[in-house]
Amino acid sequence: MSNKPNVDGVGIINFLKFKSFFITGSTGFIAKVFVEKLLREVPDVQKIFLLVRAKNEEAAMQRLKTEIIDCELFTRLKEAYGERYEELMRSKLVPVVGNICDPWLGMNTNDVRVIADQVNVIISIAGTTKWHERFCIMK
Repeated sequence: MSNKPNVDGVGIINFLKFKSFFITGSTGFIAKVFVEKLLREVPDVQKIFLLVRAKNEEAAMQRLKTEIIDCELFTRLKEAYGERYEELMRSKLVPVVGNICDPWLGMNTNDVRVIADQVNVIISIAGTTKWHERFCIMK
């Protein structure tokens, strides 16, 4: 028997089911907390495209592994899925090379097309860690 109440509040979980997401700031703390909660509470999400600042796809995949998949924050998912955990993460999480400071978020044309065609929900959690940067630069 589950300890979870049989209530979906205002219907957020049902809304999120079977959706694909695009998340900026994906290697930051708040985004990781959101991704973990999303995967734990709504395992029926399709894909989660994660904008990752990296030089190429290989570097983005490495950041996905070290900063998200191997992150201690995801322990509950690791325990729930056991040996299938990494397979689940690689099937749901898609790193996208980019940078929020660049035009078109630094994404290549193909990635822009994929995001436009497949994503239902965009969540921007990106921010700067340069605390003394002028505001006009962050427009």
